[in-house]
Amino acid sequence: AETVMQALGRPVDQISLRGLWERSEGNALFLRELVLSAMESGAMKVVPGGTVHIESRPTRSTRLAELVSERLGGVEPELASTLSLIAVAEPLLATDLESAGLLDHAIELETRGHVRTDPVRGEAVVRLSHPLYGEVLRANMGQLARRRLVQQAIDLVRSRPTPQRDDPLRIAVWQLDVGLPAQSDVLLAGARLARSAMDLPSTIRLAAAAQEIAPTPTGQHLLGESLFLMGRADEAEAVISAPLPPDATAFDEVLMVAVRVNNLVDRKSV
Repeated sequence: AETVMQALGRPVDQISLRGLWERSEGNALFLRELVLSAMESGAMKVVPGGTVHIESRPTRSTRLAELVSERLGGVEPELASTLSLIAVAEPLLATDLESAGLLDHAIELETRGHVRTDPVRGEAVVRLSHPLYGEVLRANMGQLARRRLVQQAIDLVRSRPTPQRDDPLRIAVWQLDVGLPAQSDVLLAGARLARSAMDLPSTIRLAAAAQEIAPTPTGQHLLGESLFLMGRADEAEAVISAPLPPDATAFDEVLMVAVRVNNLVDRKSV
């Protein structure tokens, strides 16, 4: 916080500081490049109260790309392919990589300090050794290459003997990110998980995509409620006031009425 304030001449809001900390993980050189990149790209603005807000988003900074490339330099093509898969799909389980015949690659990458393994609830979880490695690798990845890697990641996750709770959410987001065909039930399952985690933007995105494929009362409720909670009252009203699908139950109708009443009260108070 002190370093960034000295560089900018103003205090930075807590959300921005948390984003900078998570992305730099305390690396002063990466922090410097993140701040410079935000200044140059217009991702920084002064908000009411005089504090600075910095958008936390993947960067295409040439300097950062060069720094990361130096750290990851000399990686052979077969190892680079595994490194890119981890960048797209992290975190992955060690058993995922083992089932794909890539565990030896992961071990070599870990030895070189490019990936790390952490114990999480009895599982060995593999991710890149620094968040910015993934940001830069993904930002400089061709769309077709990323699409192929995402499909590989989906196949790995779906083949797990014991699925993880957030698997449907990750698969749904991956499919939307690269334009892969998505199933409405997968998108809806992802939307439910996002809603339970209070990730409202993801809930809206996934529920809207599910509704486009196959409208359901649950999808309509998730979409309308999340729009209401995000303060997007007019959009929420358009969703909530629309006729429910034919298979809607009386309980579905009650849920929708409750959301609509709250939304109308909020609109009136505004």
